[in-house]
Amino acid sequence: MTSLQSITGRTVLMRATSYSSGLQITKVTKVCHQRLSPASRLVHTVGKSVDAPSLLMADSVSPEKYVQYSSMADNQNWGRIVTLRVPSKHDENKTLDFKVSVLDTYPDADDRTRPTVVAVHGLPGGGIDFLSLASKLHAKGIRFVAPTSLGMVESPVELKYLDDVDFSTKGRTKVLRQLLQEMNIHNVDLFMGHSAGAWTLYEVGAYWSNFGALLFVNPGGASPNRGIRPYFLMQFMAFLLQWSLGRWLILPVMEIGYKFQGFKEIFAGNGDHLVATQQYISNVHFENVAKNAAAIQAKAVPIVVMYSLNDKLIEPKISATLVNHLGIPEANTVRFSADKLPDKDPFLVPEGWLCRCLIFERGGHVAHLAHEEQLIDQIDDLLNYAAAKKQNVL
Repeated sequence: MTSLQSITGRTVLMRATSYSSGLQITKVTKVCHQRLSPASRLVHTVGKSVDAPSLLMADSVSPEKYVQYSSMADNQNWGRIVTLRVPSKHDENKTLDFKVSVLDTYPDADDRTRPTVVAVHGLPGGGIDFLSLASKLHAKGIRFVAPTSLGMVESPVELKYLDDVDFSTKGRTKVLRQLLQEMNIHNVDLFMGHSAGAWTLYEVGAYWSNFGALLFVNPGGASPNRGIRPYFLMQFMAFLLQWSLGRWLILPVMEIGYKFQGFKEIFAGNGDHLVATQQYISNVHFENVAKNAAAIQAKAVPIVVMYSLNDKLIEPKISATLVNHLGIPEANTVRFSADKLPDKDPFLVPEGWLCRCLIFERGGHVAHLAHEEQLIDQIDDLLNYAAAKKQNVL
């Protein structure tokens, strides 16, 4: 299972895996470890395309961006709309229909014949945040599914129905389960969560059984990070945003605050997605994170955690505490220098339980973009490990 056997200078051994009709063929290739070139990537933002360095420098904070839905449709019809009938949080006999936007690279695939990765985005954000990763995994035959959560730009919720939606972490997790069932996805090989999406994955990991592995990128932790402190103020703002006067007063302030934190093109549409975002982040039950992390450890779920030391939204201390809650030992921690060189094998497989933490010197709040090649290799490794574990060959 080890893909890197020795490190000499910049030369490493990397795994290249292809998936076709459920078959997994793994080969080891010797390549030169080089720095990624963000300039070669195009990031699509609202109404325009810009070169990546203006938004996604490795040490900058440029988290979720809003993209026109047509940009997904341009990629081999990967964009789809799923209608969900969601019960009101106040009355289960009252149901509301919502249209959920989903990035799905193999919409006609069967989850039994093709490896499936489901990603949960941060807040505010959308499935389109993972478009670059989706393209790379699609080329390898992996199905990548990234829904946009209720209330975000591409999955809108009218303000008059806002109070009916359960924006708690448990509520977001329930909607995810309902969506996957509606899409006839009953087995997920890998769940991936970025930033606030990690809170959903703690629930998934602790209480679900139909999945193979978890991958956390710049994850939210067991306490409010600097971007949402003081937390009581976040909850008070969410309360005020329920009324038109509160939105008139607070939304401009929120826009300034998000831009100060590094978000670009944050005020898409009429700003309703920011109202929904505030509801989500003010309903995180932080007291459950450590408990859920312990349950994940007890189940020996294969996990990888990736975060950056220069993340300006979620400070390293919170990420390190989360790693401790998950029970990942220091011996399983791999540190990457500023030029992306690891201090040990980044594919180490400890006896008994695959759990590892990758800490990057740089990468900001978008480690999945700044270190995309490493992320793809980690996904390959987790998929192979989870498949072997399922077949009882480990």
